[in-house]
Amino acid sequence: MTARAVILGLAGAVVVSGFTYFNDHVIRQTYFVGCGMPTAVYGALVVFLLAVNPLLARARKRWAFSGGELAVSMALTLCACCIPSAGLMESFPDVVMMPHSFARTEAGWQAENVIGMAPARMLPDVSADPDRALNGYVQGLPGAGGGIASGNVPWSAWTRTLAFWLPLVLAMCAAVVGVSVVVHRQWSDHEKLPYPIATFTDSLLPREGTPHILRSRLFWAGCGAACFVHLVNYAFAWWPQSVVPLPQSVDLTSLNELVPSIVRGGGWSLLRPTLYFTVVGLSFFLPTDLSFSLGVGPYVFYYLAGVLAGFGASMGGGGYEVNLRRSLQAGAYAGMLVLILYTGRRFYASVLRAAVGMKPYDPVAAREVWGARAAITCAVFIAVWLIAVGMDWLLALGFTLLAIGLLVVVGRISAETGYVFIQAYWEPAVLIVGLLGTRAVGPSMALIIFLVSSVLLLDTREALAPYLLNSFKVLDERGVGISRAALLGVGVIAIALAVAVPVTLRTKYDRGTDLSYDWTTKYAPRMAFDETVRIQQRLRTQGVLERAESVSGFGRIVEMAPSPRFLAGFGAALVLFLGLSAARLRFPSWPIHPAMLLVWSTFAGTRFSASVLVGFLVKWIVVKYGGERACRVARPVMIGLIAADMLAGITTSVIGAVYYAVTGIAPPKFVVFIG
Repeated sequence: MTARAVILGLAGAVVVSGFTYFNDHVIRQTYFVGCGMPTAVYGALVVFLLAVNPLLARARKRWAFSGGELAVSMALTLCACCIPSAGLMESFPDVVMMPHSFARTEAGWQAENVIGMAPARMLPDVSADPDRALNGYVQGLPGAGGGIASGNVPWSAWTRTLAFWLPLVLAMCAAVVGVSVVVHRQWSDHEKLPYPIATFTDSLLPREGTPHILRSRLFWAGCGAACFVHLVNYAFAWWPQSVVPLPQSVDLTSLNELVPSIVRGGGWSLLRPTLYFTVVGLSFFLPTDLSFSLGVGPYVFYYLAGVLAGFGASMGGGGYEVNLRRSLQAGAYAGMLVLILYTGRRFYASVLRAAVGMKPYDPVAAREVWGARAAITCAVFIAVWLIAVGMDWLLALGFTLLAIGLLVVVGRISAETGYVFIQAYWEPAVLIVGLLGTRAVGPSMALIIFLVSSVLLLDTREALAPYLLNSFKVLDERGVGISRAALLGVGVIAIALAVAVPVTLRTKYDRGTDLSYDWTTKYAPRMAFDETVRIQQRLRTQGVLERAESVSGFGRIVEMAPSPRFLAGFGAALVLFLGLSAARLRFPSWPIHPAMLLVWSTFAGTRFSASVLVGFLVKWIVVKYGGERACRVARPVMIGLIAADMLAGITTSVIGAVYYAVTGIAPPKFVVFIG
């Protein structure tokens, strides 16, 4: 681990933290982070390998970066990617500030005084100067519009809430780092998970001189073909009257009548399949049973949803509603967590025993012991921090364990499936309310849990765990120890917070909040408060509101009244997941992988299904008619397809930024990959 590799990684982290909001919400190009394979990082890697490293080598051979150095730089930069966009800053400011705006017009909120129910430290203090602190946030400060001084931002309104949330965010990230260090060897060495994203990364990195893959004609064939498609479509974005686009999607909605159950279940978007080159390439690296299951899963889910809809059973709506869709997702995640703990039970028990000073069953590395200790320490801190703000101790402990467990499963999905867009579609708050019942939780506690879920876990497509686990795998492949990388990663996250928070808030007060982005500005900030209003009104109607607010500790177990629908969905998904897992172990040719249940109802599962099936079909044909040798020959093509997406994403963002800097006008919106 060289100094220049660390410096390059830190520089990348600062750029990602400072530029992401501008790229995503001002010039509106492909999301700079957006998913588990940020174009900002992987695109920059491709550019560096094609242009920068050869120049360094030509000037002086030893100046060129080695594969291990680039792996370190990427690992540090990736650690920062969980902060500036969907991982935190895309929604966090809106979640805590916009409720003040909605409270001025929502009669239900005013009647129930839900803003007053929230602990003061959780929301900004706009009382001193609501015009600047609140109206300036929504509309932009008077006279701003591209040049507001940082000193004009009403920081005093944010001081209290940032002092509460930022330590909580950093502690959760540090806990994830510790857990990732613990599980890495079990998943990589013992269970031999495929790590498709790490496989792609390692294929690009040099060992000696120019990376072997960059000398492959098949790589350039795949990369060139995909780049040509993006180039034509990018030209169409600029000159729609002169260029004929090369569409990557097909509209098959005319076939609605052939699949009425899927359409009735809400799967209409499955009839508009889109080809994503990255997803095709990563799917090729998977076992065929896994890629087949991931591809057909959404069709199965929406068919079942349509059948249930025919009997009047809905999957449910959005918000923090306790519904069937969320219960199914939570049950599948619980099944995966059980499977993780079961398959690695002896290893994890050894690490835990060593962490508390007992003799382990088997030898464990010092890094794993300290990773476990760090995770335990951070988990205790999180629980105590939540108790200090008013959350009941039992709920604080339960929330902390559920949150860390959810993020572990998100990391597992990435390592095992290569999915680059992972959304859990359930939150610890929903599981707690669904399993305990509203009377056992009470509206005040529910609001706190909802708010914490909204800030920490609202959107897991940029969660830290996948970045860490894939980085650890690449570092291992390059013979670089992960202990120092993990420690530096925590420091990088702190730096990312120090950069992204003031940059994002300054941009919002300068330009106003991006009200066109309904998810974070109009929907996410309402979720916690809307559901709290419903819970409070329901409990008042039942005549048990005062009792629900007085319950505490183990008394919540006594008052426990689970939602029957949630319990049924959770139990069914848990049993189905474990049953499919057992079938795979018992029958070698079993065709369905249980990971299907983790993504089948999600946005990405629907959007990616066609591309995953293309990757599955290509690999099945190649292996069937050419064997493993043909499969190895085809790999460079797939790597080229992925590299093309990354290269197109970073290139168009740079062009858009330069165009905006010169003209002051936002360029045409162009998206290479969803985010």
